[in-house]
Amino acid sequence: MLHEAVHAYLVSYFANNPALAQLSYPDMLVEWEKQKHPTLNDVQHIEMTIEFKNDIAAGLREYGDLHNYSFSSPEEKNQFYSDMAWGGLEQTPAYKSLSVSDQNRILDTIVAEQYGTDRTGTPQAGKGTPSGC
Repeated sequence: MLHEAVHAYLVSYFANNPALAQLSYPDMLVEWEKQKHPTLNDVQHIEMTIEFKNDIAAGLREYGDLHNYSFSSPEEKNQFYSDMAWGGLEQTPAYKSLSVSDQNRILDTIVAEQYGTDRTGTPQAGKGTPSGC
């Protein structure tokens, strides 16, 4: 939901104050101009990796804290929420520039939360209840 809220925010911001939006998010305009056939969705995803991924991770962390998700260490906790914040951003240049091992870890984390398995279908407990979607 946080990911979709960022989409809504960006659409609203550009619709209601385009001059200020262009000053606030010049990277979006640069990316738009670089793309052969840009889509608003793709350009917003690139912007999310630049400006919003850490905020999404922080929001997910707050949710997890409220629901008493447990972790073996602060590092594991930070990694989990950072990985979850990549959800929906797997087609961005920033994600594709990550190592294959990082991409696999991120996908395993996301899939475990969605379906209760890893990316190969092996049962994997998530922190929350699998959504199935």
